[in-house]
Amino acid sequence: MAVYSTYIGNRPCKDADMKKRKLEESIHTDLSRDDDYTAYLRLDQLLGAQIPLSEPPHHDEMLFIIQHQVAELWIKLVIHEIGAAIRHLRTDELPQAVKNLVRVRPVQSQLYNQWKVLDTLTPAEYSEFRHVFGKASGLQSAQYRILEFTLGNKSRATMAVYEHQPEWHARLEAALFEITPAQVNVKGKTAEGLGAIGRGETLRVTAVVLLTS
Repeated sequence: MAVYSTYIGNRPCKDADMKKRKLEESIHTDLSRDDDYTAYLRLDQLLGAQIPLSEPPHHDEMLFIIQHQVAELWIKLVIHEIGAAIRHLRTDELPQAVKNLVRVRPVQSQLYNQWKVLDTLTPAEYSEFRHVFGKASGLQSAQYRILEFTLGNKSRATMAVYEHQPEWHARLEAALFEITPAQVNVKGKTAEGLGAIGRGETLRVTAVVLLTS
């Protein structure tokens, strides 16, 4: 009895019928479990984090979970890039800061466009499993609040939501009290007639920095 492993068109074929393709020399096959693609990206943990709460699992709950987990990953990257941009601005590395901010733009596009996928979930379908995650809401996203704080939109009142999550509360508190560019207002006064060698070619600048809470 022949054993067929796959099909070509509508015709079943044996392994021997399939074209043999040689692997490129750059592809490694002698991998340990610690240095392969799966291990590097921690795919076991990542792909094992989608656990529907509905019983039996509602088909569309998987979409809902992945949608929001992916959004959190993109927000993490935005925080990473904006944080780097702020550090570069503080050390007058403007080109690198601009590069970081330029990268944020397509990430924002990804965040916006991925909602088209969730649009395929109807309100009726959503209502069939909404009850399983109780009071949970995207408005509780700690990363979203960190991003807001980093950009200068800070509110101590929002901290109360995260008191039951000590690690996130600590990160939010750090972002809350971090001085951001939006909090710095520099006003300068100039006095003409000064120069390094007395030729009156430069300006004296007095800067007043105001920090807002």
